[in-house]
Amino acid sequence: MATIKDIASLAEVSPATVSRFLNGQITVREETRRRIEDAVLRLNYKPNYLARSLVLKETQTIGVIIPDILNPYYSSLARGIEDEAQRAGWSVVLCNSDNRPDKELSYLQVLEYKHVDGIILVSSGRSGDHLKHILD
Repeated sequence: MATIKDIASLAEVSPATVSRFLNGQITVREETRRRIEDAVLRLNYKPNYLARSLVLKETQTIGVIIPDILNPYYSSLARGIEDEAQRAGWSVVLCNSDNRPDKELSYLQVLEYKHVDGIILVSSGRSGDHLKHILD
């Protein structure tokens, strides 16, 4: 898999220039732009989103926990969330809690560990006690 260093080497620019150009942080001369874009294509470069999320401290991911995916209301709600998130360039992790507070809590912990940027929780409504540490 090609890296930013590989692109920089092929385009004869610094890795910092490639990084800033690809992230839209700088504009470069036409010739430099062409060399970088050609190198990206030739090397079939794909960004490493895990590394990017570590640097930027964001994953552009939303966790959605719903009580019952088979319920048409909740599946429609999840679909709407996913459509809007995709339009904004974000991803969605969908979790089905089966109306169980223990499963809800487990998913909340998983989403916290995965450092999602936000959580939309349609709670089972049985007890809010298991949510207190997440809200804190």
